[in-house]
Amino acid sequence: ADNKQYSLAAGNLEAALQAYPSAVGYMSLGYIYDELSNTDAAIVAYKKANEINPSVSDIHNALGYLYKDAGQYELALTHLEKARSLSKPGDDVWFMATANAGNVVYEIGRKTNNTTDRSKQCEKAINEYFLPALNYRGAIKNQNLVAAALANLANCYKDTNRLADARRVTEEAISIKRRVNANRSLADTLVNMADLLLKEARYEEAKPYLIEATSIFVIAQNHLGIGAAYFNLGDIMWAQGKEKEARRYYEQSIEAFSIAHVGGEYDQAPRRRLERLKKRDLPEFVKK
Repeated sequence: ADNKQYSLAAGNLEAALQAYPSAVGYMSLGYIYDELSNTDAAIVAYKKANEINPSVSDIHNALGYLYKDAGQYELALTHLEKARSLSKPGDDVWFMATANAGNVVYEIGRKTNNTTDRSKQCEKAINEYFLPALNYRGAIKNQNLVAAALANLANCYKDTNRLADARRVTEEAISIKRRVNANRSLADTLVNMADLLLKEARYEEAKPYLIEATSIFVIAQNHLGIGAAYFNLGDIMWAQGKEKEARRYYEQSIEAFSIAHVGGEYDQAPRRRLERLKKRDLPEFVKK
């Protein structure tokens, strides 16, 4: 696992745990499956760890964020509240569990197309989870956790149209990630900042964030991130009347998403942009 040979590590650990089951072993197995993006297998492993020792806050926190990723929000909140009760306010596990609970509430809001309900869930996430967690930011050893919480708080501010607050906390998150050299995570937050600036038509200010993010994604060979950055750069070029450059970025976005093997909205959004370019069907951000 330390050498990122996760599949081999998982097989060896599965064999060992059949002979010598332990909570620590199943936690390690859950971590490995999570790194392999196998959420179902990771949940099974952490559940076995929890059966052996149900009083470990780390296990409940892991189950909480995994159930969030699986869309099982009630189970996620149950485990995250358990993690909080088993840990001390201000320690890293409590901070993670509280911020993760805020993420769950935010995701519940995102599921609905009702803007009032979404805003209500965002306010709950802000006031009951993100801000209480960040009150302890000075005591948190792992500053990556603080930066992640700030980035997620910014998403809630954005969804409640508090764009100035969203920019402020995103800038804080970027500053922390630059200090701790969190490359991939930094790139994601740079894209978030660019998205905020794009919403205010501040195109020249958004562009450097996207270019820096793209360079990081290229080094990390993260084609999903590359595709997202190119898509936003295409929007900037189109809004500035540079249709040829916009077309090139949209085409590069499609290529990157194809390499990343993602479909759905990722694949369709740049294709729709190209179709509208072809038809001279200008979106609102271009008309402005």
